[in-house]
Amino acid sequence: MIDYDGVKMDLDQVKAVLESSALTLSKAQKYASNLSSRLKTIGLHLEVEQDLINERVEDQVYSKAMTVTDNLFTVIRRYADLLYRLSQVAPARDQQTEPIDYEKRYYRRVILPQDTVRSYLETDAIYVRTPMLRNLQRKAVKGDKGRTISNAQSTIFREPISYSIMLAENYSEYNFSVFERKTIHFLFVYHDLPGNMIYICDNDNHETKPVIDAITKFLPNGDYPLTCEIHASAVLENSIPEGTYITVTKLQNGTKSHSQIIDFWREKIENQDRISGLERCETSISEKCC
Repeated sequence: MIDYDGVKMDLDQVKAVLESSALTLSKAQKYASNLSSRLKTIGLHLEVEQDLINERVEDQVYSKAMTVTDNLFTVIRRYADLLYRLSQVAPARDQQTEPIDYEKRYYRRVILPQDTVRSYLETDAIYVRTPMLRNLQRKAVKGDKGRTISNAQSTIFREPISYSIMLAENYSEYNFSVFERKTIHFLFVYHDLPGNMIYICDNDNHETKPVIDAITKFLPNGDYPLTCEIHASAVLENSIPEGTYITVTKLQNGTKSHSQIIDFWREKIENQDRISGLERCETSISEKCC
């Protein structure tokens, strides 16, 4: 949690923010309650499956374990998406005197640091980082009595990526037009692979479409198939945080190598950590002086 000091606000704005927050709280509580109920049901199914195999000695058995597990992950993902979307709109945005600037400040202060989404607009490429993108979920989400709730495709990180680009220091003067013909490279960085390889996502099974849409809306021709190539690869690497590293380059220049991408982000992260350390030191010194 982040604690902020009180600030002077117009009474109408305070009322609007509190009303908006109360509505968001009510929706979040409803989602949490529904999630808890569905997890309880899935837990009962897991217990049944566990009881069925406790007395078995055969090498192979008939089991619904994978189906139950798939349902568990699907439900968690569904409600994670719903809860996440609640936080993507700044509280009482429409009641602010400058709603666009207000939402930009909200993303800079709250969303981007929490999501750890970062973007850099460099001369040779556009660099974007997100946490590890999820695997595609093609099945519909099922609710009570087998009713379909909705499709499970996630749009997590779409808006944060857009704002991280717009909030880049050189956004206003950056020449996006050089990427009329472009290559988009997704590099999935893992620290360690899970013991159960069933849960490793193939490079072409990550949910990349919302990410591509968020980036290419700034670029000429968008992701038009004749002027946009998309590549994906993965690497085991511990020198930078686990996650998804997206690099946009001019089509004629090809993709950056793994080492070039890793070196770029290592330097950026080290510089950011150094700046953050200096800021904490200055704050500490200021507090002691006071």
